[in-house]
Amino acid sequence: MGRAGDRRNVPFFRSALRAERDPTLRLALGECLYLSDPDSDAGRRTFVEAVPAEPQALARIFAAVGAGPDEAEVPVLGSLGDLAAEGTTDALPRLVDLAPAAASDGALARALGDALSDVAATSPDEVVAALAAASPAAQEAAVGALGDGIARSDERDHPFPAALRAMAERQDDAAAFARALAPRLATAIAAANAARAAPTLVPASGSIPARAPGGG
Repeated sequence: MGRAGDRRNVPFFRSALRAERDPTLRLALGECLYLSDPDSDAGRRTFVEAVPAEPQALARIFAAVGAGPDEAEVPVLGSLGDLAAEGTTDALPRLVDLAPAAASDGALARALGDALSDVAATSPDEVVAALAAASPAAQEAAVGALGDGIARSDERDHPFPAALRAMAERQDDAAAFARALAPRLATAIAAANAARAAPTLVPASGSIPARAPGGG
């Protein structure tokens, strides 16, 4: 219903969101409200505010609906990534805070990595600032997801590692964190490349499982 992009649905979603208390349902309703009128500042703000501090709400949405083959069909992360790339207040920190939810879900991890990689390509300073401000668990998970997203990116030379190195050479508050982040990101990218290069094990039946979309 939200993906219909019909502004006539906005009152329904806004009313449902006001009455709902479950974090998972609030997150789903918030995105539906935003998708119904993506140009509305109020809709954008309401969606971002509906992203809970509890990242497992996102994991529950993915478990329930999964992700379609089209990037636009990825629940929550596609919309939140778009808003983060556009500089919407708090969208990028909320995206980083959701990273721990990807620990046990491959599809969610790929979607998160893609979203972070896309934002990092155009807003490297903002990504570094969001990582620096995140909790240790969210930061660690987000760095791993970002490394995977960069490794799988269509951009042969993704601009973020070079931007990070340049940031590390500056004389400002972000430089020290950038210097510490650079080797962690390089390790994450190397691990993602190694995982992609690993041979696929053929099960006893002799059939080879289908490669997940975006797996290269």
